[in-house]
Amino acid sequence: MWRLGFNATPNYEDNQLYCGGFANQWEVNGGKCGVCGDPWQGPRENEAGGKYARGVITRRYLQNSTVRAIVELTATHKGWFEFRLCANNDTGRAVTQACLDQHLLLRADGMGARYYVIEDAPRKYVIPLRLPPALTCSQCVLQWKYNAGNSWGVDDEGTACIGCGPQEQFYGCADVAVDRSDFVQSPRPSNGASSPRHRTAVTSPSSSNGTTTDAVRPGDSTRRQTIVTTTNPDGLASSSSHTTLASWMFAVLASLPSP
Repeated sequence: MWRLGFNATPNYEDNQLYCGGFANQWEVNGGKCGVCGDPWQGPRENEAGGKYARGVITRRYLQNSTVRAIVELTATHKGWFEFRLCANNDTGRAVTQACLDQHLLLRADGMGARYYVIEDAPRKYVIPLRLPPALTCSQCVLQWKYNAGNSWGVDDEGTACIGCGPQEQFYGCADVAVDRSDFVQSPRPSNGASSPRHRTAVTSPSSSNGTTTDAVRPGDSTRRQTIVTTTNPDGLASSSSHTTLASWMFAVLASLPSP
């Protein structure tokens, strides 16, 4: 968030949210990891109560809409992405994996929940995701999971291959909100009180059942909803100039012009 201009505590080690490393996750903790990429045994600095978890709502969505997740890999490690959403409704309470698992977000193209990384070259991935039809929240935690697939391993059936068995994992979390599809927040009055108004959800004209929606921000024209995740697993040159093993940033942009 802080890299994108949000009022958040800078985390200069946001390139290390990979469960403390492969050995720590799989050999020490049996595959367990903090929900936002911190080591299982702590400290959990990226969860509620941690110094990097400020409870800032980075984006508002509309119920039963489709959002675009944009993932940029500067070095491919194969594997797959998944996104989960938990209606936590309390920025001071740490989210649980059990809550996140209740809403594994599905791809809008009908191809399930996982997005597989099959290309060998760095690139951006645009992944339309469907929000759960009935879910609304004043504060949801959006979790991104990247399970790499470039290490040699053995699966449960004894098959050995690159990508088999336990792999390195990366996580990121963001606080978002999901409003009822007939609710949009009006610009804040001068006295600081909120003044909600109601209207029909803004959807793309191609469909009426929750296609990509335009988010309405106070004082702004409509903007396309976009989630942006940047990863740099090999520490290659990037705008953040990370040089360690695994570098990534997860954030939800407050506004991007519609394409």
